[in-house]
Amino acid sequence: GNRGNAVSAIQLAEVLYEQDQLDRSRQLLEAYSPQVRDLGPPDALILTCVLLSRIYFSAGEVDQAFQYLSELEGAGHRLQLGRVVASARLERANIYTALNDFRVAEEQISLVRDGAMWSERDWYVANDCLYPKLVECRLLVRSGKAGKALPVIKRELATAESEQRGRRALKLRFLLAEALVADNQRNIGLRNLTRALEIAQREGFKRCYLEEGPFLESLVNESTSGQSQGDVANEPARDSQSPVEEFSKAEAVSSALADPLTKKELEVLILLSHGLSNQAMAEKLFISDSTVRTHLRSINLKLQASNRTQAIAIARKIGLVS
Repeated sequence: GNRGNAVSAIQLAEVLYEQDQLDRSRQLLEAYSPQVRDLGPPDALILTCVLLSRIYFSAGEVDQAFQYLSELEGAGHRLQLGRVVASARLERANIYTALNDFRVAEEQISLVRDGAMWSERDWYVANDCLYPKLVECRLLVRSGKAGKALPVIKRELATAESEQRGRRALKLRFLLAEALVADNQRNIGLRNLTRALEIAQREGFKRCYLEEGPFLESLVNESTSGQSQGDVANEPARDSQSPVEEFSKAEAVSSALADPLTKKELEVLILLSHGLSNQAMAEKLFISDSTVRTHLRSINLKLQASNRTQAIAIARKIGLVS
């Protein structure tokens, strides 16, 4: 009974994590982690520690992120479960890659490769997107060897799609887009990114690209800036302005401010002026709810407003929005 409840709770926490509801996910994971450590099974143990590590890393608490992976590796050794040990090392490699410490990341991957802990012919729920080839390819792309990674990513993507592993295929497609852009194949990279974003939005996945870091996030912003302006076309017309005209006008007015709004802040402000909620703006701009809130705080600060209603009133008064 307790084991079943814990596994169900961890599965729910993973869904919440993917939806970028990090606080709710963390609360569930921390509540059930003692049971998972005592009772297993291995996949629940891996998911618990890896997701908690990612949540704390995203909050800038790197030491705590590493601590969860040390606990995971220790549990793997204690229980004599090679895949648990390997998972801790692979996720550690991901963190070192994100920190640009490529040498240590390669060392962690080598420990998995040399330890014969892993059969990539097998599939496990906790390792759908945490397996050696994907982690290796991410390291290659981030360390300036995208050309070397591309053929491997393409093969892995074809295999994942043929085996109908949708989430793995989506993760690989985001990495493929990043690798193509890094390899000076920008247009085809952005086309792959657009396709991946369409799938992610349909499935409700956000963390699958948000956790990949600033370079991919900047590509997402670039890919969706035109789309977000296009989305405004679906809103009620204001003075018969096209979305592009509305954005261009806002950009011109903003440039004259003492502290101009960024491109993304202008997009948020325009959508806000059309009455969209935080969640709706996040979905249209392919960013997290917390990022929307960050943009709104910055907008309020720059416009010297105390809330969103006042921000819109000020923006209309100075001609930023209609």
